[in-house]
Amino acid sequence: MWEWLHARRIERRHARRLQRDYAGWVQAHDTLTPAVREALAQRQAALPARPTIGLMIDARGAGRDGRNGDEALRASVASVQAQLYPHWQLCLVGVAEGFDAAAPDPRIRCLQPSAAEPQAAWPQALGAVEAPWWAELDAGDRLAPQALLLYAEAAVRLAGVEAIYCDHDRLDGLGRRRHPQFKGDWNPELLLASAYVQPLLMLGQARLRAALAAVAGRAPAPDKATRQHGLALRATAGLGPAAVRHIPHVLVHAAASPVASAEAAQAHLDESGPSGLTARVRPSRLGGLEVSLRPALRHGAGRPAASLIVPTRDRLPLLRRCVESVLARTAGVDFELLIVDNGSRERRTLHWLQALVQREPRVRVLRDDRPFNFAALNNAAAAQARGEHLLLLNNDTEVITPDWLAQMLGAAALPGVAAVGARLWYRDWRLQHAGLILGLEGVAGDSHARLGPGSGGVQARAHLIQGCSAVTAACLLVRRSVYLALGGMDEQRFAVAYNDVDFCLRLTAAGHRIVWTPRAQLFHDESRSRGSDAAPARRARFERERAAMLERWGPMLQRDPAYNPNLALQGGAFGLAWPPRVSLLRPWFEGPPA
Repeated sequence: MWEWLHARRIERRHARRLQRDYAGWVQAHDTLTPAVREALAQRQAALPARPTIGLMIDARGAGRDGRNGDEALRASVASVQAQLYPHWQLCLVGVAEGFDAAAPDPRIRCLQPSAAEPQAAWPQALGAVEAPWWAELDAGDRLAPQALLLYAEAAVRLAGVEAIYCDHDRLDGLGRRRHPQFKGDWNPELLLASAYVQPLLMLGQARLRAALAAVAGRAPAPDKATRQHGLALRATAGLGPAAVRHIPHVLVHAAASPVASAEAAQAHLDESGPSGLTARVRPSRLGGLEVSLRPALRHGAGRPAASLIVPTRDRLPLLRRCVESVLARTAGVDFELLIVDNGSRERRTLHWLQALVQREPRVRVLRDDRPFNFAALNNAAAAQARGEHLLLLNNDTEVITPDWLAQMLGAAALPGVAAVGARLWYRDWRLQHAGLILGLEGVAGDSHARLGPGSGGVQARAHLIQGCSAVTAACLLVRRSVYLALGGMDEQRFAVAYNDVDFCLRLTAAGHRIVWTPRAQLFHDESRSRGSDAAPARRARFERERAAMLERWGPMLQRDPAYNPNLALQGGAFGLAWPPRVSLLRPWFEGPPA
């Protein structure tokens, strides 16, 4: 309990420090100075095209029956009129009579609800204005002056783009910017659990119309969150990172935090999810949505769904706890367990392994007496595995949730996903692993390390399913065919450290994706089996492997797509970067500032 309370205090202290720092960060790095305005003007003048951007505000049900509602709408309209980019059209749907903010500007259209389709705000806006790009604002949202310019720049300069979103923050009652939401790049799994692409998701007109047509004639969404989240899911379905682009700048000061809809996510998975997958979505008390993905139960299929590979050398208490938890607590999946005995010498260990094989048909013991090389041990076992998937598992882990393996296999069934990581806890219920952040403290570090169980973390991402650039091989599921096609782990350059990070980066370079699921939960007694890399006897080897990572992947380690270039890579995750690795002085897609 004390450790849990201590973790909560650390989290609150971090949030307070972030808020104090944010005001200074905005002044230093997110203010339209004369130099920034000149750079933006030059970029606008150099645009090869200037597409019209259509904006829609559905003012119905926005609490506009009083003075505050009208003021919120006026603030939104004024922020649109103040845009540096002038090529826009704004449709206000359901504006009450007497609202006069739109009168002086011919680019603003006031539309009354259709009697035949009272819920159809989008069709009304699309019918009133011709624009190749469209986005929705909520009454009270305020755009930064450069917002539409950066959106237009992305639309005309990035080939194949069909959807664009940005970072955002909130304004308090005194107009101060607070609670920045610095997001990662396109992450379709995270969109299932969080409406993170809101506010101001801009869509190409054809894609918007197709998404609206898919639900034409159905009962209207029961609320705004279901409508907006459902539209985002439908409109981006099947798109890759080249088609959905993220502008890493705070371009919206939102009136309220975007809300994910369990109804919308469930409907999307029911209609568009992979066949043979049982999906269940429900709200989480920590924010966002809990997404459960399980494959259909399979028994006696002739080939196990997964081969679990556990390298070990003696340390029988650790190994026994790991193996017995796997055998006793893994439900609903056919699997085999391959224990790679890397030179055990203790008599009790050898006797236990012999007895285990005799009583448990799912277990095989593979003797491998080479000097310890984690990558080589897993590679050799993978060649003898019979499962469709490989599950690399440390011997210092212990299963917590019986459906852990089913959840990992369910996530692996999502389109384009080849590997899946699990949520790992220390024994005191502090978080050990929720995905790795590239570049953190040099090569890679754990996201939300040591966070308490009562917190969702930054943007609730410590407990939401999401795509990651890398996950730890302490518990890593990967399709066997993909593992073998890539040649497994690099046992020459990364015998012990960073073999998992290198493997994950090679996976993504080959066009595969990696997902982390919080629904698979295990304890992990980190480094209990082989010891710490900081020990003097291991330090030289560790530094060689670290240098090899920097040599092979150096530039990529500075730009993790699942992390934000406005966030720090030193001093812990999710602090503000001073300076950020993007700048308003140059387009964000041209690389970090000089």
